[in-house]
Amino acid sequence: MWWHPAWCETRMMRICVVMCAALELTSCSTPEPKPDPEPVVQSKHQMVNPLAPGDDDGDGMKVEGTLGTLDQSVIEAGLNPALLEITSCFNRQQKQEPYLGGQVTMQFRVARDGAIKSVRMQRSSLGSMEVDRCILEAAHTARFQRPRGGEAEFSYSLELSGRIMPVVWNLGMVRDEITKHREDLSSIRRGRKIVTQLVVPSGLEVTMYIDRRGHVVSVGMIAVEEIDQEFAAHLVATLKTITFEQPNSPYAKVTFTW
Repeated sequence: MWWHPAWCETRMMRICVVMCAALELTSCSTPEPKPDPEPVVQSKHQMVNPLAPGDDDGDGMKVEGTLGTLDQSVIEAGLNPALLEITSCFNRQQKQEPYLGGQVTMQFRVARDGAIKSVRMQRSSLGSMEVDRCILEAAHTARFQRPRGGEAEFSYSLELSGRIMPVVWNLGMVRDEITKHREDLSSIRRGRKIVTQLVVPSGLEVTMYIDRRGHVVSVGMIAVEEIDQEFAAHLVATLKTITFEQPNSPYAKVTFTW
């Protein structure tokens, strides 16, 4: 049989096109494997969005909206100058009260320009109103870069260690005395007559230290809502008039909720 070269070349090109098309179809039918997801890294900086639908801003209010974001490196850089003064707040008071120690968690709200809009004490187990107040004042000196997407909010925790470790009491060690003086703790009297009934803030949690004689030597407190200064001063002063059980160590530490 006679074969024309041009006819052979054309036929071979058709076979090649068909084979290439088949190869393309085969490669498309087998998807590439997806890479494994990146591991989640836990951080002590908790980015929160209290304005997102369904979230709680810590004050019982739920609204809708969005917040911007700050990278962890930006948070660290912005907080570093303030952390020096925060540490000084603790160290100065610890010279007088070596038993102080615990964890504080602050919630920051950062404005669009990077300035601090608000700072509140979310949690504190230090047991010292003086140190808590000083820490919040120092925290206001932090400055950040502009958040991406608007105002940002985050929580920051610090663990502060004391030089003397107090024994930790449960509520049962102080319950009877607290119950006995409960009315005195929340009201101002003149003789037997109540002249001012103070408002106890919602979610009040009190941490206090008791020395070997059973006397309260330091008090700290946090609450869901703002704590009235008159109430706080009265509560501390009244607690210091109560004699509790004497601990079998230099100091005891106890936390109770109202």
